[in-house]
Amino acid sequence: MKRIAVSMALVACAAPSSHAADWSNTSMAYRTYRYATDSMLGAVWVLPVGATGLSFEGFANVIAAKGRNEFGRGTKPETSIDMQLMVDVGAVAEAKPKRFRAGLAYQYWRNKFGNDAHTIPGRLPARRW
Repeated sequence: MKRIAVSMALVACAAPSSHAADWSNTSMAYRTYRYATDSMLGAVWVLPVGATGLSFEGFANVIAAKGRNEFGRGTKPETSIDMQLMVDVGAVAEAKPKRFRAGLAYQYWRNKFGNDAHTIPGRLPARRW
């Protein structure tokens, strides 16, 4: 019998400590900040793909805005999804199963660490057609 595992949780998150940085070689003054307590919805899954020996695995997190960042700008809600399509190489190669797995992975992270994906310096420029 194949096992299917799916788990979801809603939690409150708080930054464990304030961040202090030395901005001596920039125009920024030395400052500290602390994120506000926010909520996070998380899901984890492991789903077999029929009798193929493949499994679709991953996690997804949606985290609410955390308040203001170290530059004084408001943070945005962030979405992080990490998923993999995995195969048990040992079972496929008729060797010891559950010893070595390989697969393909994809990661999507929108507004990483609460930074606005549209205004953060250093982001890739938008394509205009």
